[in-house]
Formats: sequence, C-alpha cells, structure tokens
Amino acid sequence: MKNEDNKIIKDDNKEENKKYILIIFLLLIAISIGYATLSSTLKIKGNGGIDKIRWDVHFENVVEDSYKATIIKPATILGNTTNIEYDVNLSVPGSYYTFETSIKNGGTIDAKLATNPTLTGISPEQDVYTNYTVTYSDGKPIRVGDVIKSGESRKIKVLVEIERDLNVNQLPTTQQVLSLGVDLDYIQAD
Repeated sequence: MKNEDNKIIKDDNKEENKKYILIIFLLLIAISIGYATLSSTLKIKGNGGIDKIRWDVHFENVVEDSYKATIIKPATILGNTTNIEYDVNLSVPGSYYTFETSIKNGGTIDAKLATNPTLTGISPEQDVYTNYTVTYSDGKPIRVGDVIKSGESRKIKVLVEIERDLNVNQLPTTQQVLSLGVDLDYIQAD
C-alpha cells in the first residue's frame, strides 16, 4: 500500500506542479500584456535645410595718395585678398604716404571686428617723428565690435608720415626702416 500511496502523492504533486506552472505562465502573459498596454513609443520626424554659407571678408580697391614720398612698391592687394603690401621712402618732415581701401564682406555672414586694430612696426624712438594711423576714410577710429553686414563694405585709410613740426633733436640721425603692419581680425557677428 505504501507504493500506491506514494504514487497517489506523486500524481497529486505532478498535478499541483502543473497548476503552478500554468499559474506562472498565465501571470507572465498577464504582465506582458499589462506592460504592452502601459508603454508607448514616441517618434519625431522632420526635415531641415542649410543654406549655402560663405565667409569672405577681404580687401578691395586700393586708391593711393602721396606727398613727397618715394613709392618703391605701391599698395597692392595680394592674391589671397586679405593682405596688402607697400614699400615707400619718406625723406623730409611733412612727407607722407596714404592709401584707402575697402574692407568688403562678400560672404553670407555678418562680420564684426574681434579686437581693436593692432598697429606694429614703430619703435618708441621712431614714434617721436613718425605718425602711423589706420582709420575709417572719414577719420573715425576703427573699434572692436564694428560690424560689416553681408554684402557691405567699409572704407579705411592708412597713413604713414614724418611729423611736420620737428625740432633738430627729434630728427633721426640714421636711416630708419619701418616694418609697418596692422591686424584687423574679423569674426562672425552675433
């Protein structure tokens, strides 16, 4: 009888295990269905375009003027249009060399001056008898933050001269070489 009792207990255990497995299976299905009904997928779709963008701030149209200056090489815009070179000799007080040029914004982005212009090439000793300036053609100073809108231009004037009213002690006693330069750094305007 013991074998029969054991067999009945085992059969009952199998039936009970099947019930547990069925309950677990049904719970898993219920959880999956519940999750599926409580979840959502969000999607965003769109189209965008980017116009042709071009950065092009450069020099155009050099017009020069001189008085009692020997022009060795006139002010010339170099091939990349962002550099101008010239070579002149000033020989007497009051002699000067000046030229005007336009800074053109041929790009599609407004440009602004990132820093004040940096003038180089005049030592403190040479500054006593030399005047070197870069301004707008109307004489107004060029300042940080000045904007040149896309398609527009601004005329500037470069002047190097020997001061007119010097006394004998201020005159240079040897030939002087000036390696003049000006940096105008433009960036994208806000």
